Amino acid sequence: MIRPMTMDDLPQVFAIEKELFASYWSQRDFEYELSENEFARLFVKEVDGTVIGFVGIREIFDRGEITNLAVSSAYQGQGYGEEMLLYAINKMQKDRMEAVFLEVRVSNRKALALYYKHGFIVMRTRKSYYTDNYEDAYEMAKAIGGII
Repeated sequence: MIRPMTMDDLPQVFAIEKELFASYWSQRDFEYELSENEFARLFVKEVDGTVIGFVGIREIFDRGEITNLAVSSAYQGQGYGEEMLLYAINKMQKDRMEAVFLEVRVSNRKALALYYKHGFIVMRTRKSYYTDNYEDAYEMAKAIGGII
């Protein structure tokens, strides 16, 4: 089940975030998105009552952005990341966004394969985007109701 994230989910969400990312959001970052950022929406994926992943989006005017997408390593390779990606895209389509944008490490082959599979294209390379090792990021986009 995918459902809106609550403050009660933050310990599990933050544990997944720290597990997977060298440069990760703080628990306060998630709190801000949940309670103060009017453009943000966060969702969790539950399996047997356990939060195993999450996806964050922002919707500003006609532009959607995927801010986070993560599945705990114990649950990877089972289609949950794809399920959450499609959930986020469908939500943004219903909300009349014209395009979806995201950033991804150039070395994240699994994520890139997923995004290419679902029609995302590389718009540009953001040099030294990640602060932990100054790795580049691809800015990717997918038209969902307009043009990019």
